[in-house]
Amino acid sequence: MSDEKLGYLLRELRSIPHVEFLRIGSRIPIFLPQRITPALCAMLKQHHPLFMSIHTNHPRELTTEVREALGRLADAGIRSVINPFCSAM
Repeated sequence: MSDEKLGYLLRELRSIPHVEFLRIGSRIPIFLPQRITPALCAMLKQHHPLFMSIHTNHPRELTTEVREALGRLADAGIRSVINPFCSAM
């Protein structure tokens, strides 16, 4: 999904009066850490408070690139929770 489309969806969700928190569940930071760009983080930063639930299958998935991507999210103020070993059965 493009940054623009994700931004649009977050704006629309944020406009719903009874929605207080937004949480994104994703494996993107794990299997495609280069997708967590400064531009994406800047866009996400506009939608505080925003939480991200990150799904992992194995500790070996937490590579240097993943840690750097998670750092970029944290620097943008995105509160992340890593859900370990959330494999589909």
